[in-house]
Amino acid sequence: WVDNCQAYKFVEDKHAQPNVAQDPTFMPRDGSPTIQVFIRKEGQEDTPKHLADRGISVEYDVIECEDFTREDGKWAAAMPPGTLLAAGWGADFIPS
Repeated sequence: WVDNCQAYKFVEDKHAQPNVAQDPTFMPRDGSPTIQVFIRKEGQEDTPKHLADRGISVEYDVIECEDFTREDGKWAAAMPPGTLLAAGWGADFIPS
């Protein structure tokens, strides 16, 4: 579902990353996924201005989803071309 998930798109948007799906239609069940939020003192490009002005950065990551179904290779295949390399990962990177 990662290639059609509204919650995953939210996280991509927060990272200012290319979207796997431009207009996803799947919404995970209430209470899922778990999105981990890191709040740090250093600034980052995608940090909202009102936080960056105070030296605060925010990062979002999907860390768990009850609706997730494992499909080996799906995540990497769904990524827009060049996204993994632009992020500094090898073309064969698979998150764990």
